[in-house]
Parts: sequence; structure tokens; C-alpha cells
Amino acid sequence: MELAAKEAELTKEVPNLLETMNRTSEEVNLFERKASEAQERYKKLLEQWSRLYEELRSHYGQNFERVKPYFEASAAFRSASERVQVVVREFSAAASQYSQAKAELRNIERMLAYGAHKADAAVESAAASPKFQVRITCLAQLSASFGLPSCERFSSLPQAGRELVGSGPGRV
Repeated sequence: MELAAKEAELTKEVPNLLETMNRTSEEVNLFERKASEAQERYKKLLEQWSRLYEELRSHYGQNFERVKPYFEASAAFRSASERVQVVVREFSAAASQYSQAKAELRNIERMLAYGAHKADAAVESAAASPKFQVRITCLAQLSASFGLPSCERFSSLPQAGRELVGSGPGRV
């Protein structure tokens, strides 16, 4: 009795599942047909453009050869220009991060220089925080990668101050 009820419950969804399978199969066939048609159109257009190119080349071949270096130079210029824009954006972002990190470092240095032995808990927690350590590391990396001056004043802080931020001389 229990087995029959279980079987009835399990087979109740079979018609819906078969209908869904059929509908999905029809959609797959439709999309495959559209993809095939698009491929055919692409081949025809490619053939047309190839014929047109060959006609123009046979008629204006000498001019094609004459302007080809200018076209290639123009394409190379566009590509180089796009790469330069990417580098400029990256440099701008890095310079901004560098400035922020350097300002944070100066603030901590100033606080430590006015008495590292009396540094309050806020300075200690800020300097010992992972965020600060990451910023210091970023500062050093940005300095090196972009040829910017490093914060050499940091290494001249009193020993207590260097210990506070977890960095020895020359680590920044």
C-alpha cells in the first residue's frame, strides 16, 4: 500500500517533466537552426567582401600598396594610445594611493616623533593594524615601481616608534 502511494507520488510529475523536456528540446532546435543560419549569412557576407576587396585591389592595387603603411601606422597608433590610457589610469590610481599612504605615514611619524614613549593607545592600534601594515607595504611598492621617493624619514624614527609599527630600518 505504501509502495503504491510512493510510486503515484513520484510519477505524478512525469507528464510535466516530459512536457518541459519537449519544450526545451524544441527551443534547442530553434537556436541551433538560428546559429546555422547566422553562420551561412556570415559565409556569404565574407565571400561578398572578399570579392569586393579583390575587385578593388585589382582596380586600385597600386593605391592599396601606397596607403597600406599609413593604415597600419594608424591602427598601431590607436592601439598604443589605448595602452597609454590604461597605464595613465593605473598610474593615477597608484599615485593617489601613494599620496594617501604617505599622508597616513606622515601623521603617524609626527605622532611618534612627539614622544614615541608616550604614544597613546589609538596610535599604537592604528600603527599595529593590518590595514596600516598593508598601506606601508603599498607605499614601499609604489615608491619602487613608479620611481617615487621613498619615506626615508620613517627609518630615522626613534627605535620605540619603529617597533610600534612593526618595521625595522629600511623595511619601508
